[in-house]
Amino acid sequence: MTEDLTGIGKAISSVSQPIQAFLSTILGPASAEVGELLADNIRFIRWKNTLRILEKAQREMEDRGLQPKEIPLKTLVPILEGASLEGDSENLQAKWSNLLTSAASGNISHPSYPKILSELIHSEAKILDYLYTSELTISSRRIELNKVDEQYRRNDLSLWQQKRQEVLNSFDVPRDIFRLSKIKEVLSFEKDEFSQSMDNLLRLRLSEHPEEISEIDVITSASLSKYERRKPEPSAEKNDDEYELDIDEESITNRIIDESSIRLTKLGMNFMRACQPISQ
Repeated sequence: MTEDLTGIGKAISSVSQPIQAFLSTILGPASAEVGELLADNIRFIRWKNTLRILEKAQREMEDRGLQPKEIPLKTLVPILEGASLEGDSENLQAKWSNLLTSAASGNISHPSYPKILSELIHSEAKILDYLYTSELTISSRRIELNKVDEQYRRNDLSLWQQKRQEVLNSFDVPRDIFRLSKIKEVLSFEKDEFSQSMDNLLRLRLSEHPEEISEIDVITSASLSKYERRKPEPSAEKNDDEYELDIDEESITNRIIDESSIRLTKLGMNFMRACQPISQ
């Protein structure tokens, strides 16, 4: 076997010690051989997982006609280590392969991404896929609406409204697209599973509850002051004074967190971009 650059062998050795201790009691002298066999099997499984990811990445770059570039070890080693531990989830396997391909193609891939991906399970990957697709749909619709605004708003108000409605009709965007209840329904999650998955995505800062921010003017003080005329009118009585109201205002920022909805953070968007198939 080739040199263990990722430290997989060392990890297996440390994990297998409790197993060997248990086997030494129930198997006697034969335990040493069985322990080595288990360690070899686990090492082999991890190597097969790594090899599968490497093959997917190599084929992807070959199909795109791209030449791989050197990946910093700070990024490469965690990717290979994490990929070796991935199970049968095709979704997560694809993300490992895409992350490796993204790094090998020279795209920016933060060293934290492998660690983040290693802490995700299948259900959380499904939620991220849903959120990422929804965010892209919203972004595409916004771009098209901006084009319509630039082209028609100043020249023909009626045509502008018609074109905007055509854009809105062309995008299937439910109003509750980011509501937790909607996501849970679409992805068919059980309540506890969904709640735990959302907590982990929030912990990893991949998602967040959206904020509604508004500026509010608040009166901080008010007082009456006598209004002095420059030239009193002859008909004005001596005690006929006039007053004006002096008001001091302060603008404050009002933040309301919508805990019934969820959106991807900038980190979440960048992470998901790195986990997508590369484009030419």
